[in-house]
Amino acid sequence: MRAMRRAALLLPLLIGSLSTAITSPRSADQWYTQARTQARAGQWTAAHAAYLQATTLNPTAANWRALADTRVQLRDYDGAVQAYAQAAGLARARGDLNTARATDLIAARYRQEGQAYLLAPATFSPRSEEHTSELQSPYV
Repeated sequence: MRAMRRAALLLPLLIGSLSTAITSPRSADQWYTQARTQARAGQWTAAHAAYLQATTLNPTAANWRALADTRVQLRDYDGAVQAYAQAAGLARARGDLNTARATDLIAARYRQEGQAYLLAPATFSPRSEEHTSELQSPYV
């Protein structure tokens, strides 16, 4: 009888905790916490989705930075650079120039830039005899 009463008291608690685990987070902080847990477990795709939700709900420099770090893990370097730029911009806007500069330096590691060069064939002109004498060895 006592065991049944105890079970009857615990059942609503168990059901409540189960429904909380099944439902998705409602606040940016909950999304961020979920994302950190997934990132620590190496579940980068799920962590990215959760960080994206946290950033959408609360676009802070910390959320943008975490999103960028996750994109690096997923090898989305262009997306990471964009997210780092957002984080740096927000840090700069609040007057935190050290954090902004540090974030810019991190982004620079993943920035992919290229320059195109046009290589034109060089024109060949035979040297005159007076110039070729300078090239000859004195020991010949």
